[in-house]
Amino acid sequence: MLSNRIRCLLIAFCLLAVFSATAQNAAQATASLSQTTMAPGDAATLTIEISGARKIDPPTITVPGLDIRYSGHSQNAQVTNNRVFASVLLLYTVEAANAGRFTIPSVGVRTDVGELRTQQLTLTVQAGAPGAKAAANDGALAFASIDVPKKTVYLGEAVPVEVRLYLDQRIRARVEEMPVLEGEGFTKVKFPRPREEMARKDGREFEVLTFRTTISPGKAGTVKIGPMELPILASIPRAKRNRPRSPFDLFDDSFFDDPFGTFGQMERRKIVAEAINLEVKPLPPAGRPERFSGAVGKFQMSVEGNPKRVKVGDPITLKMQISGTGNFDRVNAPTLVDPNGWHPYEPSGGEFKANDELSTSGTKTFEMAVVPEEKKTQMPQVRFSYFDPTSRARTDSCSGSGEGHCRFEV
Repeated sequence: MLSNRIRCLLIAFCLLAVFSATAQNAAQATASLSQTTMAPGDAATLTIEISGARKIDPPTITVPGLDIRYSGHSQNAQVTNNRVFASVLLLYTVEAANAGRFTIPSVGVRTDVGELRTQQLTLTVQAGAPGAKAAANDGALAFASIDVPKKTVYLGEAVPVEVRLYLDQRIRARVEEMPVLEGEGFTKVKFPRPREEMARKDGREFEVLTFRTTISPGKAGTVKIGPMELPILASIPRAKRNRPRSPFDLFDDSFFDDPFGTFGQMERRKIVAEAINLEVKPLPPAGRPERFSGAVGKFQMSVEGNPKRVKVGDPITLKMQISGTGNFDRVNAPTLVDPNGWHPYEPSGGEFKANDELSTSGTKTFEMAVVPEEKKTQMPQVRFSYFDPTSRARTDSCSGSGEGHCRFEV
């Protein structure tokens, strides 16, 4: 058994080259489960994805009622818009002997850039687990599901969506082409390369391909996501001659003992993930700030003005940065709180630097020239308004000197 220190050094050594390409990205830790509902005796994979760090110490995770064991790490690298997003995936096997609803708390991961914390997760273990479990009990060698963290969201909110394709290890299969998420009433981010994990269901081992995207609802009411077809090319074990062939039936274990001569020709199949519904709430109109652009999420603002000393009539450049998590496509430039005595010009920039491959977190930068028309002793204040779906309130952020920021609810 390797000590945490040795494991940390091994991960740092193996992945130093990968992270040199993405050292400029903000460090973060994100946790996910290969399945959120399973039956007693099944196993799920808990993945902690770390980006922006070079040295990582895999934490020990303890949850009463769950057996969580560290099983190793892997690398993940994606190229999006000519930018490389590299990360380390810490993999844990999660098992439960008894039914129940379990909370995997926020986990702190020690890295060379400080401690990074994951979000909280919920795992439901029940004897009659629905969805993917039912498909496994039906004996399917391949099945898929569409999963979202919550079924009620707000208009414009960035909602993470995961499409999971389960492939029984006893077949040889690969995805022929990237799938397309169907549906109306929302915009979506193109699927990056899927994440590969392992999971056990009903005593069987599955390779799980997880396709991740983000959608943003464009209308209130019920929005249907899917169904979704995943085309695969699979080699199915051959059945006995005296038995009718069904491409996705289970066969006797003897058909899987010999790796040669037991598989048929490669066949094309389409695995369908059933559609799910989202309930989309409209943004409340009460207290809506002026020039609210529809930004939904959690954001912070920083402002810096230069030069610090000017004459009346000389321009000052305000560099304004909005960072956080949300629908950055609706993040517009901040505006002056009080334009009296200032002549503002149209903001420029709007350059967005993403921290993740789905572009849901990062920093958007604007610049605005302002000219004092009279004597001033402080930099102009600016305001950025957004809606926080967790607190269900619109919030303004403002900064006068660029040395701090304040928030207040409307």
